[in-house]
Amino acid sequence: RMSQLVRYRALKGQTLPYPDGKACTASRAVMVINLERWQELKVTSRIEEWMAVYEKAPLQPWTGGMAVVPWLLSIGDAYADLGEQWLCGGLGQDIMSFQASQVIR
Repeated sequence: RMSQLVRYRALKGQTLPYPDGKACTASRAVMVINLERWQELKVTSRIEEWMAVYEKAPLQPWTGGMAVVPWLLSIGDAYADLGEQWLCGGLGQDIMSFQASQVIR
């Protein structure tokens, strides 16, 4: 949930739109981007605006890094769930058993 990452009281008075604290978060593990929609929603400039908010905020507005949270705040609910079949846990492992490799093929 967004409320686990964002300190909403620190965003009080912000003019930038942001998702409700009960909103689910999206994973960037596998991401397909519609570039036209990205540009239409001005995602890049929104991310930059959120970074400026962070820099000027007297109270740290979020936890969890400087890339994921501004991205999540910028896209809000403008994403599609790709489904569980796209989950690729463990693909970055140094060691994988032969059986595990057969499952993902």
